[in-house]
Amino acid sequence: MASEDSREVVLRLNQQQLELVDQTIGRTEAGDRADLFLQALQEFHSENAS
Repeated sequence: MASEDSREVVLRLNQQQLELVDQTIGRTEAGDRADLFLQALQEFHSENAS
């Protein structure tokens, strides 16, 4: 999925945040944490791109 516009994003989450992320994965179609974060970034971009 890499492209010329790809960027690396580093997230630092504490244990509680990771637990919330994992709970969210269980309630969504995201396969794993990376999928969930990618989906969130894509939605943010589509809503905020000018």
